[in-house]
Amino acid sequence: MADIINSIYNSGWNGFFNNAKFVDVTNLSLSAGENDLYTVPTGKRALVPYVLSTYNNSGSTCTYQAKIKVGGTRYIISSAVGIGNNSGSTMNYRSLVLEAGESLCMSSSNAGSCALGWVIEFDDNSPMKSFKNFNVVNGNVTLYTCPSGKTAKMFNLVETAAAAGSAAATINPTATGVNLTMYLVPSGQSVGVNYQNQQATGIFALADSVDAPIGGIMAAGDFIAANNPNASNQLYVWGIVIEQ
Repeated sequence: MADIINSIYNSGWNGFFNNAKFVDVTNLSLSAGENDLYTVPTGKRALVPYVLSTYNNSGSTCTYQAKIKVGGTRYIISSAVGIGNNSGSTMNYRSLVLEAGESLCMSSSNAGSCALGWVIEFDDNSPMKSFKNFNVVNGNVTLYTCPSGKTAKMFNLVETAAAAGSAAATINPTATGVNLTMYLVPSGQSVGVNYQNQQATGIFALADSVDAPIGGIMAAGDFIAANNPNASNQLYVWGIVIEQ
């Protein structure tokens, strides 16, 4: 987790937050089932770092899964993890930005265990924002278009030495493996092989995830698109952009 903090505060990324502060999202007594750890207030956004810590003191093995809630619906952002009693672990996923009214959540199979973490909360007029699409299915889907009068760049979702540049995150919530192709398309052009940023990549069933590289500076009208040829098994895809 220190990598994303260092990236933000030591390399100038902090200029992309207005009125930023850390907010603790720790819950020391989770309920069995779904738990909302944090909801973004009106007028704010929140950067969710790429890890939550868990500690199981519920008396028996507990299964956890990180989720976000958008428009009243919960979507998984991590695989499910089983942890034995009196043991701790970390749950890794790809960072994202939540908008006002959206929530960071944790499901827990047992009552009484713990989730520990934090977010960076900032004003919603800041240059950092996120795109999220929970129904990438049946062909080409536009994920993000750079607005008029702006330029944009993808933000690295992991910020570690091993991460190969900026990328979109994908997760497969279904029981069927699917293929994903990513595109960065200039304004006025159409999705096609000339604009592929990633060739078709297999994403296996049930919460398998893949980082999809998206490089370069986007001008107004340029857009990011994804292709999932499967007609019925959707993918979740999200990413963080900086608009200037």
